[in-house]
Amino acid sequence: MRQVLKPALISGLLIVGLHAQNWEDALRPFWSAQGFNAASLSRIASNQTHLDPAVITFNPAHLGLISQPQAYLTLQWGRFNQAGRMNQAANSLNAHERYLRPSGFGVFYPVSVYQGSWVMGITFAPVTQYNTLLKTQNLTTENDDNVTLTHAINESGTLSALRLGSAVEFRPNFFIGLSLNLLRGSRRYSFIGTDTDDLDLYTYSRFIYEESINPEYRGWNADLGLIFHSKFYRFGLRISSPIKLNVQEASYTKWYETYDNASDSTIYNEFNPSYRTTYPFEIAPQLALTLRGITIHFDFILHDWTRIRFESDNIVDSNGDRIDSKVNSDLKWNLKPTTEMGVGLTFPLGSHLTFQAAGRLVPSPYYTTADDERNLILLGTGLDLRVQELVTIAFGYQAAIGKRTLTNTYFGTTNTQKFNEQQLIVSTSVRF
Repeated sequence: MRQVLKPALISGLLIVGLHAQNWEDALRPFWSAQGFNAASLSRIASNQTHLDPAVITFNPAHLGLISQPQAYLTLQWGRFNQAGRMNQAANSLNAHERYLRPSGFGVFYPVSVYQGSWVMGITFAPVTQYNTLLKTQNLTTENDDNVTLTHAINESGTLSALRLGSAVEFRPNFFIGLSLNLLRGSRRYSFIGTDTDDLDLYTYSRFIYEESINPEYRGWNADLGLIFHSKFYRFGLRISSPIKLNVQEASYTKWYETYDNASDSTIYNEFNPSYRTTYPFEIAPQLALTLRGITIHFDFILHDWTRIRFESDNIVDSNGDRIDSKVNSDLKWNLKPTTEMGVGLTFPLGSHLTFQAAGRLVPSPYYTTADDERNLILLGTGLDLRVQELVTIAFGYQAAIGKRTLTNTYFGTTNTQKFNEQQLIVSTSVRF
């Protein structure tokens, strides 16, 4: 989840007192894993004409390898599964959610030049898809008495990028590309926590806490890519500028309490903070080797998450001071540099069919992560079928597998969540 990431709202506990979210959500837009970049480059390296959204995302210089005008459309069916356990409860609760949506389209056009190549392209595809689901329940101890707690989290939304790119072959087999990326998206997060007084120990019978967080995102950045392309090996490098993101949020919290005498009370607070975040630049080297038609590719993405910066003009702490310095200090102290690693394999199965497989390891950017939560694992496989000379249909399957701990500061609980997200992808590429 580039999964990997899972990240966007900094107005959590440190900013406006919300409880289900916390400072770690500053990463929400971009710590996720989308697509399998190694497999995508392997397709290009092995001279496959099919192009998927991750190719231009991973390196805009890939555009220079396109020899014919073409367009593609990608559809995605997914299922998100989770098993949540609260405070080491005896049993976990399972939940799942399905979705079907377009996941990318693009058009690429080579321009006639005297020598070399010049290709322009435009694509629209998700950068991050927000899929979080959690259901937990446990009989727990509160002030030395037993109460029943239930939690439910539901999160959805997408952050997408419109990419305007161009690439040229500036020397034989050397390609340079540039893309301008316009980011737009939204996220919908809701949390409901219920505290039930089963043994009638308190003056209330049920307490319910609700939280809704709804940020809208707008931002941009640019990618510079280089590729050396030969018959037996390819080397690529992408450098992405920092992402400037503006966030406008509409959120609320609600406390609802029912007393033993059947009376009730409700406290409702609404927040509309706006803020800006700057995400650090990325460096992504790539290498592909081809022998007897079989291509293997390795790629890396280097992040220094300590360079995230937060700014806001209208969010202050209880003393009336801007919280920028505190948030930036906490982010720098809790985050660390990471290196994502991917490997892909491509080989032909006859003249019209090509097989791909890929794997990816996405490390957690947090220092305090438990050993079994340090990495998100992605696995994928696919087939490219050339139906006619000008039409290619690609079928893909990919899965993200991981574990994470979610702490709720209001109820004082810790939820352990094992999750997996499976996707089936169909992409059609037409050359004209």
